[in-house]
Amino acid sequence: MYQDRIQAGEVLADLLKPYSGEKLVLLVIPNGGVPVGFAIFKKLHEENPNVEFKLIIVRKIQIPYNTEAGFGALTIDGTIILNEPLVARLGLNKEQIQKQASKVLEDMKLRLKMYGIEAQKFELKDKVAILIDDGIASGFTMIAAIKSIQKYHPKKIIVAVPTAPLSSVERVEPLVDEIVCPDIQSTFSFAVANAYKNWYDLDVEEVRTILQKINAIKQEKEVFDEY
Repeated sequence: MYQDRIQAGEVLADLLKPYSGEKLVLLVIPNGGVPVGFAIFKKLHEENPNVEFKLIIVRKIQIPYNTEAGFGALTIDGTIILNEPLVARLGLNKEQIQKQASKVLEDMKLRLKMYGIEAQKFELKDKVAILIDDGIASGFTMIAAIKSIQKYHPKKIIVAVPTAPLSSVERVEPLVDEIVCPDIQSTFSFAVANAYKNWYDLDVEEVRTILQKINAIKQEKEVFDEY
């Protein structure tokens, strides 16, 4: 069990050190993935000052009558990944799917503004893209993120998460070059929160604070380079 997301990120950073000599882009899924990504960024930045930190906005598409659960995931560029067996069991039609996806897209655009980001554009050619979150549940959110960055032709795609069920790892693994996950659980009942002693939902303000800290680290490097 991890103490918190920061400690989980530090564990992942040690496992990601073999990539420290590469051109690295950390693609972090908010909100929960941000402190994990921050801890990874700080450690890898010590060895590679050019490591990049970017948010990648991905959200679950909520079931119409159960907002806590999702039947797929959507990225800001419109990439949709559906849990087809669940969609069939729920009896959702194309109109219902599109209606829910449109709601999520509007929420994602609002989140971009709240994070102070104008658009999601990535330069990943010849770079190692590391997708980061605080855990994987069903895996559909991560798959949507993977699909959305494949068109940018990164050198490699790595998924780095502190915890995940084996079934989801097996679902995601064929789509990437490597999954780095210290805690893979073979269990029927799984919750990301169970891997942490200190677990809570991050708000937007906390994400913005972490982004400011990352920008400060980047600016220190720029000042040093000029000096």
